[in-house]
Amino acid sequence: MSATSTRYTLNVSQALEFGWKATLGHLRPLLLLGAVGALLSLLHGGLTGKNAPPGVWPLALVVQLAQLAWSLVLVRTALGLVEGHAPRLSPIEPLLRGFIPFVLISFVFGLLVGVGFVLLVVPGVLLALRFGYAPMLVADTGLSVGDALRESARLTQGFRGGLFAFGLAMVAVNVLGALALGLGLLLSVPTTVIAAAYVLRGLQGREPRRAMPEPTANVLPPAAPAH
Repeated sequence: MSATSTRYTLNVSQALEFGWKATLGHLRPLLLLGAVGALLSLLHGGLTGKNAPPGVWPLALVVQLAQLAWSLVLVRTALGLVEGHAPRLSPIEPLLRGFIPFVLISFVFGLLVGVGFVLLVVPGVLLALRFGYAPMLVADTGLSVGDALRESARLTQGFRGGLFAFGLAMVAVNVLGALALGLGLLLSVPTTVIAAAYVLRGLQGREPRRAMPEPTANVLPPAAPAH
């Protein structure tokens, strides 16, 4: 893996602009992904809320695993876009390869940050900044859980102030998306995930490249028939 570039400057607005333009340039597949994620979120909320019927926890667990599978697909799609590859959601099998390690790192990361927030808020924030890229690294390179945590800690060393500002910006973007009747999340979520992938490539010292936008339909009038 490439060493962290000492010349890299984390530019929050540049990362979000990249994510926004990439989202608009590949709107159809990303809206489809967003719609699936929204449906899974609503379903999980209905199965775990106060009014959920008793005995549905197995189904809730299945839906949660489906949400992790969706997250893996979205992360790999975002990484592909930063590498200059247009989204391809079919076949789905390559996008889901390594699902079990991704589930494990998501559980470990959530546990670490959750314990940090329970003890004191500040340790939770610091752990999130230190290990925040571990799940994306597993999705990207297939690292083990331990190696992904160590690599995330190495890559983020010296950038955690900028990453904190970036995290706040991502939260703000998604809050604005939620305020737009929730429909804005269909755009804000892929925008922020792509922006996070963009920052990862910068931390790795790799030059991001935006994929070519989807071809637009030909809107020119048909040629007049020859006489």
